[in-house]
Amino acid sequence: MTDLSSAPLLAQAEAEALNVPPENLFARQFTISRSPRTPLKYVTKAVGSHFVHHCERLDCHEIGRPDGSIGGLLLGIALDNAGQPLHGVITIMPRAGQSWREAVIENVMGWTGRFVVLCSDADGTLLLTDTVGELGVVYDPETGLVGSTLPMVLHRPIHPDPNFDHDKVAESRGHYTLGFTKDVTCRRVIPNHALDLETMRMTRVWPLSDAPWQSAANMRFDDAVDRLIAILRRNTLGFMIATQPS
Repeated sequence: MTDLSSAPLLAQAEAEALNVPPENLFARQFTISRSPRTPLKYVTKAVGSHFVHHCERLDCHEIGRPDGSIGGLLLGIALDNAGQPLHGVITIMPRAGQSWREAVIENVMGWTGRFVVLCSDADGTLLLTDTVGELGVVYDPETGLVGSTLPMVLHRPIHPDPNFDHDKVAESRGHYTLGFTKDVTCRRVIPNHALDLETMRMTRVWPLSDAPWQSAANMRFDDAVDRLIAILRRNTLGFMIATQPS
């Protein structure tokens, strides 16, 4: 893996060209690497064998194990399945017969918001996003760097993938599919997948084969509308509370 302290990120070069501090031009962004050092004026926190370097304006909360130790981080804003903002140390308790990693995945798939979650256990470090990928994540399999945008993971200019019409994408007349990005080697984390930071491979984690779709399929139309309105009202209030200045 490339050492962040020995090779500048593209984000730094772009910021220097505009004479703007990188932490201002790339506000609320992050980079994940195995290097504890970074030339960026970001906050650094360890998760397993990786280090998260994030802008201080990006919300960050710890995720705890049942024994009280810290096993992960939540970057961004998230509400639990009751619409309550998650903050402080978020302790996740596995059910009987469930591993802590499985419990984290199950909980995260029930959260709402714009966030990224990292969890670490004996098998390594896993990265998950919110269910629609609102807080995007890209990664470079060649260097092992992970970040919020391409300039936060590349040490070189973007090499456009020849298989896409990038002008159409820029004009919102096209888009990148199946995890591809503008760069030929970098990939985007697909929202219902988890990225294993040890292997740099994605695995689908939701929906699983036993997902409870039948109860929703049997709902009356009016009941479904009422339920959606209640959820939207609850979550809107939750986000208003979560985004209020402290």
